[in-house]
Amino acid sequence: MKRIKYTLWTILCLTTAVSCALDNYDEPDARFYGKIIDATTGENFIMSSQGLQIRMWEISYKANPSPRNVNVKDDATFNNNKLFPGEYQALVTNGAFWPVRDTVVVRLESGKATEQNFTVTPYLKVSIADYHLDGTTLNISGKISAPIAEGLPRVLDIRPFVAITKYVGSANITAYSDPFRIDINKNIGEIPPEQVFSMSITGLLPGRTFYVRLGARVDDSFKANNFSEIIEIQVP
Repeated sequence: MKRIKYTLWTILCLTTAVSCALDNYDEPDARFYGKIIDATTGENFIMSSQGLQIRMWEISYKANPSPRNVNVKDDATFNNNKLFPGEYQALVTNGAFWPVRDTVVVRLESGKATEQNFTVTPYLKVSIADYHLDGTTLNISGKISAPIAEGLPRVLDIRPFVAITKYVGSANITAYSDPFRIDINKNIGEIPPEQVFSMSITGLLPGRTFYVRLGARVDDSFKANNFSEIIEIQVP
């Protein structure tokens, strides 16, 4: 019995010692921030925050580290101040742009901020050609073009995105978006540059303010939307 009690006491002491050692690790305090830049304009990439991420691998930790993700906000900026110091490989992914193949090596230091911007080329450019409100119906039309046509995946569709906040895209009201989608299913070369896609969004609630944009996507693995600018619609 004494031997059993001694063994249990030894295990308890070892467990306590390990727990104390783990608790003594410094909390991650390295900051990593920056923005995603549109190569065609030099401005922040027009996007919705849903999905787009900075994928990071801490290569100073071990040879084959598991990735961790830093989310990108609607304004194409990102900021994470709870990372461990060390050397990382970083790659922007999950967005509606031509794949980025090369990782960027970033060194993060404890208690310091490190800025790193990423430049991407969007698959599509989506613009609003015209819009007007007719009672509770919004008539809106848009155009699609491609900065790089060769090798572009097939264009799937274009649709309106409607929300009651400026975070339209990831927070869109599907009842005002999905039913008004226009299926395209063509290569970009089959879409005339002057072609206009027109939609009529019915049933907007009177006395409300809506934020609207158009989005179009191609048939790649992510099927994310490229977006137009946002317009504000006040329904009388």
